[in-house]
Amino acid sequence: MEKEISLALSQQQLRDIVSAAQSGDTLNTASTEQFETIKKLLIEYKLVGLRVCLLDEDGYILRQVSSRSRSESVDAGLNGRQQRVIKALERVLEACDKENIALVGYSDSLVAIPKQLVNTELASSEAREVEDSGVYIGADLLKP
Repeated sequence: MEKEISLALSQQQLRDIVSAAQSGDTLNTASTEQFETIKKLLIEYKLVGLRVCLLDEDGYILRQVSSRSRSESVDAGLNGRQQRVIKALERVLEACDKENIALVGYSDSLVAIPKQLVNTELASSEAREVEDSGVYIGADLLKP
């Protein structure tokens, strides 16, 4: 069942709603603070099978989390350490964006060039091959 969490609820009322929630329930809130509190309560109460959604003023989901037991967890193929490495890579890519660096995959290699030179005659002369330690696989090298 979907439950709309009122912004006017006290902390105790919020605790009561979360503790009474049943597996399959969805708790919707428009408050980031309530969203974070509910996530902590899911852990505190060890509740499984619930979904918490942070909604914008139009009712669209901005963020959501689901609680499930470890036995139900989906194996995404990446372990925790690998996921942290990918997060670090994402932070590096954000830094590239802030510094106006574009990463371009040319055939079987990855190169970096200043964004302002993308699609110009100077792009290839200013391109620097990125040492990818064999991790990057260009689309041309993928087996069909």
